[in-house]
Amino acid sequence: MINFSSGLIFLLGALAALGAAAIDMYLPSLPSIESELGGVGGSAQFTLSSFFIGLGLGQLFYGPISDSLGRRKVLVVGLLIYCLGSLFCFFAGTMMELVAARFFQALGAAAGGVIARAMVRDVFSGKKVIPKWITSFGIEWLYRLIKEPKRMWRRYLFGNTYFLFKFLTQKYK
Repeated sequence: MINFSSGLIFLLGALAALGAAAIDMYLPSLPSIESELGGVGGSAQFTLSSFFIGLGLGQLFYGPISDSLGRRKVLVVGLLIYCLGSLFCFFAGTMMELVAARFFQALGAAAGGVIARAMVRDVFSGKKVIPKWITSFGIEWLYRLIKEPKRMWRRYLFGNTYFLFKFLTQKYK
């Protein structure tokens, strides 16, 4: 069994979070982007829609392609597409150019999430992988919903939403 170093764990977590980071850092700037690029009311939101469409389409294709061609080659190509898409976003002069650039940026970002998870599954199998790696990929809450559904639903249905948020933020024991 391969031992993952802390540097590799950080790298895989960063690759998995690439798409989410590209969204979260971008959202506060939507109004200023719209005014800078001369968009009309709400047109900057199309850049977010195109990003989600690109992210979804990329996730459909990177898994099978990386299985057949190898993880490293596909990851490098995906990161190259992400970097080129980011560069095109920087130089976009109109809203439509930015929409197209965000689509290609998302196509590249999808490679990080898909291939990082595939690399973990290549090394680990079964229940060993879930508790150890799920927190690295920022989906700990999903594991909680699967692990303890009765407890969560009981609190959600018969309590208020405060209990749901408290449940989702509890630490593993």
